[in-house]
Amino acid sequence: NIHTCAATWWSVAWSRLNKSAAFDYGWVPGHAGAFETAIVKAIDPTLVGPTPPSSVWTDKDSPTQRDSWIPSMRVELASSWIKMNGYGDNPGTIPDALGKELLEMSIEAVCEGIESFYHTTVKADQDSTS
Repeated sequence: NIHTCAATWWSVAWSRLNKSAAFDYGWVPGHAGAFETAIVKAIDPTLVGPTPPSSVWTDKDSPTQRDSWIPSMRVELASSWIKMNGYGDNPGTIPDALGKELLEMSIEAVCEGIESFYHTTVKADQDSTS
């Protein structure tokens, strides 16, 4: 038997990210906005320019309805992406320290998720056959 699992890293880390200050700056995970820019910058600052472009949305209330969630799905209006200039909110607004914290909590959550998957599937199968 082969077990498989699929998830986005931010959905695995959602319970932690949801308690963070990331939502003070825009929507999570967003699209090329504050959250994604902060994560990329925390991974490698050279990948983010010194002055990220601004979104046409001056605040975190873009037409993509960032707060509309049905656990564990985000619900959006299909036309909302046409109304924006490619950024869900303003890139570069999350402070570097918070970006590093978000990356670290996400890495920890993904590691725990992989370990949990292993122990509830592969390891359990090995233990049941020995």
